[in-house]
Amino acid sequence: MIGVLLPFFEFHYANTLFAGLESALSSSGYHVVIRKIEKAYGDETVAVRDLIELGVEGLAIVAIQDEHFMPDILRLVLDDFPLVFVEKNIRDLKANNVYSDTEKAGFLMGSYLAAQADNPVGLVTYPSQFSLGVKERTYGFQMGLVQNGLSPLSEDNQLIVPFELLRDRNQLDEHFECAAITDFITQRTELKAIAAADAFLAKLVCRACEKSGRDDMKVVCVDYPAFHSQHVYPIAYVDQSPYELGQSAANVLISAIHSQEKQEIVLQPKLVETRA
Repeated sequence: MIGVLLPFFEFHYANTLFAGLESALSSSGYHVVIRKIEKAYGDETVAVRDLIELGVEGLAIVAIQDEHFMPDILRLVLDDFPLVFVEKNIRDLKANNVYSDTEKAGFLMGSYLAAQADNPVGLVTYPSQFSLGVKERTYGFQMGLVQNGLSPLSEDNQLIVPFELLRDRNQLDEHFECAAITDFITQRTELKAIAAADAFLAKLVCRACEKSGRDDMKVVCVDYPAFHSQHVYPIAYVDQSPYELGQSAANVLISAIHSQEKQEIVLQPKLVETRA
């Protein structure tokens, strides 16, 4: 029996990652117990303790919010308990890490927009403390712009949305709108393109563009935009291969159950254009 900690079920990305994880584990004869974690520190602590008491043979911890690790997890790492971090790697201790190169994901978005000669551009993202991946993605995006001849984004052309947007049922509400994103777009009529940190934010950006009459806006994002939009839809997205990520994490975890040798696997993202 394997325990899996996931922060979100509602996203296409999370569903696909879990599908890869579960497929590889079940084909090797393991049953999966899954726990959703919303409040990083408290919920994560309780969930880990509950799963250990339940008798799981290993843990897969997927992209829990915050850059820090709680003492219970650090103790498991030091005790060589079989676990793998997915999309959140621990750097100060030897551990099993499987993740996508998030800095490169941001770089691909920045480079693509620079090549499109769509300047000025904007960025809609989460607070940097939301996760290390968000911080690296933003840095990579800025580097993609600079290395392709554009100036780095000013703070005025960046919108930091609260990660509370991810809570409740906002991801499932087809009519949900973010006033901050709508205001950002309507107040910056000079913007020709916007990069979104993930597909959920891209959906909100596209919805705000349609509401504001900005059907000409070019949008790019990280992860497959699994939503329908009548007029504004991302022209490209960065594929982080979540299914392969889940399968790789499962294989690393199975190996960790039988061996104390630590592994680190980094998947390389790729840019996919959605329209000719």
